[in-house]
Amino acid sequence: SRAEVTSFNRLLRRLPRQAAALPGLSEAGKLLLAASALADCREDLQIFANQAGNSGFAAYLTSAAEELQAYQISPAALSQAAERLGNARLGELACLYQAYRQGQDGRFASHAQGLAELAQAIEAGLLQDAWVYIDGYGEFTPAERQVVAALMGHTRGLEIMLPLDPDQAEQALQEDAVFYPAWHEYAALSELARRQGAEVLEPLCLRGEPGRFSQNPELQAVERHFSGAGAAAFRDKPLSIRLIQAADRRAELEWAGREIIRLTREEGLSYRDISVLTRDSAPYAYLLPAVFGELGIPYFIDSKKPLLYHPLVELLRSALEVWAYQAHYRHIFRFLKNSLNPVAGPEADALDNYCLAHGLRFWDWAKESWDFPPLAGESPDLAGEMAALKTKGARPLLEFCASLGREAAFSQVRQGLLALLDQLAVWQRLAELESRALAEGQAERAAYHRQAGEKLTNLLEEAEQLLGDRVYPAAQLFQLLEAALSGLSLSTIPPGRDQVFIASLERSRNPEIKAAFLLTVNEGQLPRKAANDGLFSDEDRRALARLGLGLGPDLALRQFRENYLAYVALTRSGQRLYLSYALQEDDGSLLSPSPLVRQLRRLFPALETEDGGEIGPAHLAGGGADLALTAAAWRDGDQAPLWQAVRAHYGEAAGLGLALARVEQGLGFQPETRPLSGALLKRLYGSTLRGSVSRLERYRRCPFSYFAAYGLKLSPRREYK
Repeated sequence: SRAEVTSFNRLLRRLPRQAAALPGLSEAGKLLLAASALADCREDLQIFANQAGNSGFAAYLTSAAEELQAYQISPAALSQAAERLGNARLGELACLYQAYRQGQDGRFASHAQGLAELAQAIEAGLLQDAWVYIDGYGEFTPAERQVVAALMGHTRGLEIMLPLDPDQAEQALQEDAVFYPAWHEYAALSELARRQGAEVLEPLCLRGEPGRFSQNPELQAVERHFSGAGAAAFRDKPLSIRLIQAADRRAELEWAGREIIRLTREEGLSYRDISVLTRDSAPYAYLLPAVFGELGIPYFIDSKKPLLYHPLVELLRSALEVWAYQAHYRHIFRFLKNSLNPVAGPEADALDNYCLAHGLRFWDWAKESWDFPPLAGESPDLAGEMAALKTKGARPLLEFCASLGREAAFSQVRQGLLALLDQLAVWQRLAELESRALAEGQAERAAYHRQAGEKLTNLLEEAEQLLGDRVYPAAQLFQLLEAALSGLSLSTIPPGRDQVFIASLERSRNPEIKAAFLLTVNEGQLPRKAANDGLFSDEDRRALARLGLGLGPDLALRQFRENYLAYVALTRSGQRLYLSYALQEDDGSLLSPSPLVRQLRRLFPALETEDGGEIGPAHLAGGGADLALTAAAWRDGDQAPLWQAVRAHYGEAAGLGLALARVEQGLGFQPETRPLSGALLKRLYGSTLRGSVSRLERYRRCPFSYFAAYGLKLSPRREYK
């Protein structure tokens, strides 16, 4: 016997071939399917007519279609409901949903269809000898509950864990209660078991004694207060909880990074004992390499990274753009300047300058040779050299466009794209990039290049099945593929074991940590203000529910469920909890602390708010990360013994003394205005100074502009007119 950790999706892969004849669609494939449905229904749309051409609208349609399938609502049922309600918008959505399903049927199985097949396989004995434990779910969709029903009667035993306070299990919870979703699911599963005739054992209630907070009354009080159980206020200053205000997100992250270094250096924690949590990790993705990278902190971000701007995807997008919009000069050079193109770099820049100076257009690129007369100052051989570069970098692209004409079936486009990639040796270049990243110890970067190739190849295969041999105009097919490419993303696993784990609350799955840094505890951020960003309004959901077509939670319920995510964040760590909030957004707009901060202050009246901009001796990270702090303190006249000692230390440190001197010099730099020598003036302006009213006006507006134009004689790139 053996234990296997799996998921519903992974169980689908174990189905017998005859039970799972159709594969599932990737996220990118779903976007392509939605974009195709929008194109097919465009002439029948009135309410959604303006949005139908928007690439982002495909994502909304995909989400709506997947929700309808998860809640087992057919296009016909939605259409009938729209007629009964007199709702034209739902009627158009039913039309789009029908087109979405028609594109899917017979080619790919939806997630809900896959779960239905899984339920049938379980009923046929797939897991008849297994003990099944389900954990990590707060609630189930109807499609998932169908699988649970099959497990109840066709396995040796089933245990389902729900995040619900045992003391609240038998109460009648209100919708705004933290554990309401799990409580509601508990009641639904109990009723499901009764209908299935399954024997239900006495619930096993894990009350947490002694519990991971038993040695930490402060965090125990936090858990009880935010779970709704209630806790008395603490008089003493808390030792396990700290509250920090920072100027902005970067300052938040830098303070957290320096405190992480202190915890590992002085209190013996490992990086893997520490987690940085936020409601949304996306705003920190571009800050982490700069802040944690400079501090030398190993970290892993648990989020999907978009592949839209990977060089491979960019190369295909630019090739398709050239085919769709041949007259556009910039599209050609977007292709040539791609790092996977053999002329990328200085050669592409030289070719760009030449084409701009000679006014070359798309039809000039189709010529085998260039014999344009040289411009003033150009070498007679330059035209031949540029033609050779054009052939080297653009011939596969030109052959691709010529092979398709102005409209084509996607099967032809796919064949042409693969030939284009082969001619440019793109797969070999990607393999080299992956090998180089592995050699440099950058496992995530290597996965970035490997998965780009794998996922793009898979998307092209899915697109051929979805679009078939139907002929599309070039521009329309490009728009369909553009929507699909936006759905490509990278999934990685932590490449190392000792790393700080960074995750959004919805993806956080690391309960055994000793220190949690909860960032951006600001109003509207945590709990996040729920927004109706889908195609179903709250009124739609309530109206459909009255007709027996229940969908997912409405705006109010989603807002209440933010309280549970806040509870998860505040109770994730077993020893230390850090909360920080920013005072302003990146654009300078002011931010306010979250209501959670006010609740914590009521629970801990002695809780002090620390300034994230104050860096003490314990937060010095060592090395170059401290140079700017040291120099800035010295510049501002802070002659405290601490900074004197730090400055003396770095001034004597090998390799850092010169860097510190340069930083200090830069902080105190004052531009000098020294007159130029007579010899230099003569070289710049000659023996006779020529002037005009326009020159004098330019000098008055900007002396440096005058110097650049008439002294250095700088000029813009030569452009054909």
